[in-house]
Amino acid sequence: MQFYISTKIAQAHYKSNTNKGQGYLVRNKEKGFDWVAKADFEKAYAFKLENGKSITDTDITNFITGIDFLQTGKNTMLARATLRNGSALVEAHSYLNPAEFNKQEAISACLTKVHDKVRFLLTFLLQCTTVEEMPFYPRDTKPNISYHPFP
Repeated sequence: MQFYISTKIAQAHYKSNTNKGQGYLVRNKEKGFDWVAKADFEKAYAFKLENGKSITDTDITNFITGIDFLQTGKNTMLARATLRNGSALVEAHSYLNPAEFNKQEAISACLTKVHDKVRFLLTFLLQCTTVEEMPFYPRDTKPNISYHPFP
């Protein structure tokens, strides 16, 4: 089984059924399986996680479908990343002194910023799933969560 994420997290396995066509076997709450057509599943769960417990570098790389770079002025590099869900992120890196501008360094800095922002967003999405939806927690256990307010 592989894990897929949207506003819910699902444990599913891709399978070609001769009677029903291509689709996914999706584990339901009763620990049985439901058949979901490929188009319907991929509309609801657009992104596959490498493992079901955390966001990895591979997940981040796979979520970014393209990046364009543009140098503006003598000291600024812009990066526009297109994401798998169709949205875009824009990051910039600038040098105070235009004489110190290094194109490869600026591109690398922009890539790091995009990577960090996508990690933040995907981690937030993963944390929004409820414990009951998380297939890797036993049903009778809850995570140990403590609240510490700031002083």
